[in-house]
Amino acid sequence: MSLWLEQNPTALLAEEWSRRVASGMEPRTYPALPVAVPGFRRCRGDWLGVVITPARLELWLLDGGGELWGRIPLGQKRFVSFPAGDVGLVAGYDPLFGAYQAAPVVPDLAAVPDAKTALLLAEDMLNTLVPPEPAAAPEGEPQAAAPSRRGFFRRLAGKS
Repeated sequence: MSLWLEQNPTALLAEEWSRRVASGMEPRTYPALPVAVPGFRRCRGDWLGVVITPARLELWLLDGGGELWGRIPLGQKRFVSFPAGDVGLVAGYDPLFGAYQAAPVVPDLAAVPDAKTALLLAEDMLNTLVPPEPAAAPEGEPQAAAPSRRGFFRRLAGKS
């Protein structure tokens, strides 16, 4: 049974990654990057979010008892379909977090110059894959469309 069936993992992940970076357990390969876990969201019953540290900017999938999770051997890759496209996730295991599946948000962390950019990329990735629940707009006002996959990659490339 998964630790994450009911509990949102955001706070525990943020606390633990902060501890690991402060203690030197997690390298500071890119010191301009913060430790941040911008917030996990339920996606088809499982937990999807982004983990940011000075050594990683990764999309993480955690088993929440839903339909996205699929057991695969450690180190193996599987593709998960989202409306914006397929994402290749590699199976990992952590003694505290348990099984997870992760994919880099960007292919090269050297391309992420600062904390603000890392947080924007994380937010764009999540909003593209799991659009937030729309707030009720006042009557007569149109609602904004969910970000497109093309928009995400244009923003990643520094184009508006």
